[in-house]
Amino acid sequence: FQKAYLIFEASNNYRKMAAMLNSIGVSQMYSSDSPRALDNFLKIIRIYEDHDLTESPDMASPLGNIGLIYGKMEGKLELALEYHNKALRIHEIHNNKLEKANTLGNIANIYDNMGQPRKAVELQQQAYSLYEELGSKRGMASALTNIGIAYVDIDLNKTVGYLKETLPVYKELDDKLNQSLIMNYLGEVLLMLPHTANSLTEAKNYLEQSKVLAKEVGNLRNESDAYNLLSEVHAANGNYKEAYNLRSQAIEIKNQLIIQESKDEITRLEEQYKYEKKEADIKAEHEKEQALAQAEIDRQKLIKTGSILGGGLLLLTAGLGLLFYKRRRDAVALRQEAEYKATVAETELKALRAQMNPHFIFNSLNSIGDYISKNDTDKAKTYLTKFAKIMRQTLENSNEKLI
Repeated sequence: FQKAYLIFEASNNYRKMAAMLNSIGVSQMYSSDSPRALDNFLKIIRIYEDHDLTESPDMASPLGNIGLIYGKMEGKLELALEYHNKALRIHEIHNNKLEKANTLGNIANIYDNMGQPRKAVELQQQAYSLYEELGSKRGMASALTNIGIAYVDIDLNKTVGYLKETLPVYKELDDKLNQSLIMNYLGEVLLMLPHTANSLTEAKNYLEQSKVLAKEVGNLRNESDAYNLLSEVHAANGNYKEAYNLRSQAIEIKNQLIIQESKDEITRLEEQYKYEKKEADIKAEHEKEQALAQAEIDRQKLIKTGSILGGGLLLLTAGLGLLFYKRRRDAVALRQEAEYKATVAETELKALRAQMNPHFIFNSLNSIGDYISKNDTDKAKTYLTKFAKIMRQTLENSNEKLI
């Protein structure tokens, strides 16, 4: 159950979680581990409350189980009544007649324990009517038995009547354990009535049958009770020796019961230890699986984040590299361009120098100077104009590849 619960918890299947907790709680309740059972039933209620399912038919089961637990605790009868009534309301909403009858019976038993037998009888009769409508013979027998027990504080003769009415039903169902129990009740109630020869004989007969059936089904408690009550019958008849022998047998059987209960308690504790160890192992394994899963998720996230950061760094590095490369390339280009321009300028200068022959310029200027000195100004002016024109053309055509 615990492993299944952890699986459903991991998948957030709250309905299955609640069902598993209820199964665990019932097992703990019947193993006399009421505190832990109560804790699990309360967890179920919180689950349904968190999902706004307080009127779900499944909600009634943990409510009723809590009522049963509180019903066995001293000073908790009012609280038990509160939980049973909550369960009853849900059964009424969903018209669940069988569970309504069962819950009415539980509520009736609480009222009986609270010293309100008439209220208990009223509720048991309602439960009986529902069982009868449903054709549940076992339910009818249970209601009749409880009505009879409730009448102990009201009318002992009615108690005998209801118990006698119940006995044939259990015989029909071949329920030997409850036959033994009802016969013990009958013997005890008959001993509570004024003693008559007939009543004592009737009590003896029921108790003799009870001890045989109890021994047959191996119920030491019923068997011990039968011997004790038989001892009282013989004491009432004045047969004290037999009464003593029967009481001794009752004590012997009671001791066997104590030993058996001690063994059962040891077994229960061993099983509880095994269960708790297994539960702890399952929980530890589950937590380990979750931790591994989370570690894997974290690893994947780290890889993804690292990839993104790595990619970002790679892009950044590439970008910076590209920027530095571009700047370097541009610098180289500028340097090369400057060098080229310098080379071109130098070449052009050389070409210009080549074109502007110093000897030609010197001779031309000397000739013009000679004309000026001889006062042949017209020729000097003509030559100077031609020389200037030639120089201008030379300079203008210095950028051209071909002239």
